[in-house]
Amino acid sequence: MNQRSHSHDSVLGSETRGLWRYYSVVLGIGVVLFLLVIPVAQGGQHGGASLLGTITDSSHDGVGELQVMLRSGTSLQVTSTDERGRFEFLELEPGSYTLEVTGTGYQEAYDPNVYIRRGRSTTIRMKVAEASSIRVIPGPSDQLFFAARPGSIVDHP
Repeated sequence: MNQRSHSHDSVLGSETRGLWRYYSVVLGIGVVLFLLVIPVAQGGQHGGASLLGTITDSSHDGVGELQVMLRSGTSLQVTSTDERGRFEFLELEPGSYTLEVTGTGYQEAYDPNVYIRRGRSTTIRMKVAEASSIRVIPGPSDQLFFAARPGSIVDHP
């Protein structure tokens, strides 16, 4: 009888040790996955920050095919607006940036105070003004050259 209860105890002991091993492995895998997810949730090495924006004209319509430049120190990133005037910069480092917008038929626009926060998406709306239709450029020998925006009608004197 004594031997029988002893063997019963050893079976329970091995089952308990097996469960402890199982739970230790599951817990270990959980900790590893948790540690891998934290950097992704915080945006990985780039801070997961982004800048989303829309460029509009004086009538509040989106302006396509504009060049959008984002500068910070010696870093420069460039993109273009889509047909609705939208643009995006992804995987940005947090910090201060200058946004520059250029394009044919529009005056250059700047925003030197764009601040990007770690792990956040910043949204900006910017308005661009149409360039003057006609510029007079003095030329040699009293000739005048006219620079007109595409689609402008120029009446030469």
